[in-house]
Amino acid sequence: MLPWKLLCVLLLAVSAGGGVRPSESLSPFDPRQSAALFVGVQEFPGDRTLSEVRYAVDDAIDLAWLFALDPRVRLVPPERVVLAISGKPQKEVSEMRLQELIQADAVVKTATQSDIETLLERQAALVGSGGVLVAAFATHGFQSDGAPHVLASSSVFERRETAIPTAKLAQIAAAAPRSILFFDSCRERMRPRMRAASIAPPLFEGLTHTAGQAVFAISGQYTWDNPRTRNGAFTDAILGGLQCKAKTDARGLVTVETLHAYAEKRLLSWIRRHRDPDVATAVQLTADGAARAMPLALCTPPPPPVSPVHLAVDGASLIAFDLRNQELWRTTFASRVTRTELADLDGDGANEVVAAAGGALLVFRPAGERWWSADRIDAFEIGELYRRGRRQIVALSGTSLSVFDADGRLLSAYAHAGPLRHLAIAAPTARHKPKILVTAVNETLHDTLHLRGALSTLFMLDPKDVRTGTQLWYGYVHPAAQSIERLEILDRDNDGRRDIALTTSTGTLHLDFDGRIIKAKNAQFGLVK
Repeated sequence: MLPWKLLCVLLLAVSAGGGVRPSESLSPFDPRQSAALFVGVQEFPGDRTLSEVRYAVDDAIDLAWLFALDPRVRLVPPERVVLAISGKPQKEVSEMRLQELIQADAVVKTATQSDIETLLERQAALVGSGGVLVAAFATHGFQSDGAPHVLASSSVFERRETAIPTAKLAQIAAAAPRSILFFDSCRERMRPRMRAASIAPPLFEGLTHTAGQAVFAISGQYTWDNPRTRNGAFTDAILGGLQCKAKTDARGLVTVETLHAYAEKRLLSWIRRHRDPDVATAVQLTADGAARAMPLALCTPPPPPVSPVHLAVDGASLIAFDLRNQELWRTTFASRVTRTELADLDGDGANEVVAAAGGALLVFRPAGERWWSADRIDAFEIGELYRRGRRQIVALSGTSLSVFDADGRLLSAYAHAGPLRHLAIAAPTARHKPKILVTAVNETLHDTLHLRGALSTLFMLDPKDVRTGTQLWYGYVHPAAQSIERLEILDRDNDGRRDIALTTSTGTLHLDFDGRIIKAKNAQFGLVK
């Protein structure tokens, strides 16, 4: 006989820490002050008698990706997201989203009882007065003496003290000025053969002026996995609502109230079709009036962004123009502008401006405000290195190569034994993933090859693994007295496949993307084994 009555605890709580805070006392909403924890416990190594929660890890990842990277929501920066998981995602898209989150500096931890409690305390403490705490828990759950609990990966079902009371989690979350909590913590079967009980201003402005608490709870005894979407059925309804399937208000915002209406309709329909045709209600909402209007996602496109479409340079001055050739803005540097580029770095549909002046790299927002900069840059190229809608900047500085994300975060770096000269981001065809090509002067390779003097070299890097010594291949021009004057990527014979073209001080070389010679004139190229 089971010692506790099992309960399906499934809710979303939006609260102002310590109780409802007057909206006038809240700071303007700023996602940079937010933080999040997403827990997904699929496996329970602490108690092998517990059945796995098959899609719990997918639930945690998909919610984390939505809140951190989906442009309709993006309430939390990815670098302030922690995932505590036990098990592996079941969907390929969830695995891809996990890698995107990790690449954007989200942190992955284990999901023991102490991990979950400690991580939630840390994330709550990170939230500033203008931020929101988001926390989600996908796992098994039960009720004991009227108190709902959730299980961690280390929990033992027969030992109540190894579970975590949901009231304790809510209390920890209340340390943040605003908090959003998801509990998807009861599945139909806990043990085999056993049944168990882009953000736009309207969204930020709405969060700034709204406070209160809302609780979404499953009306029935269980929640189930949805094998078609490979999420918990309730989590699937929440994801769909926040991805703009819920109705919006006059400002185009999904609110607590409209999310509830959508989740109730979707989940009720699913339960009636697949589990219980007589069920009367699926999702309960308890909320004060203010919380019902709390915005959670923006679902109407914002006005077209101001976007420069061409640039003009006059010495140290840079001028940006729109599509009608009207001047948008101008700026003046301390030194002459040597290069400019237009690129939609962050994938929002508007061009950023990238400029080089006085050895510095400067990046400007579409409206002209300076976004970020880097010093001592000799050359740069822009490319979509990871095919995820954002572009990166690869920059050379002396003997170092750096890869910057759209927002200026340093993603990776490479050090070379001699000055780096030319740079290209390219692939042989559109079907291939881009690679980084760099020419350089190697000041030590001649000892290995038993040649005299520094050598002119060309090497290729995989953007996913840019570290010193990780070249896909490395080659040198000989005779050794030659220098590389130019690096180009072109389709030499119009066969639809690009080649690498080097102009040396005495000749030319055409190479394929494996570093093999296609054509050579007065120059040779050798790969270092």
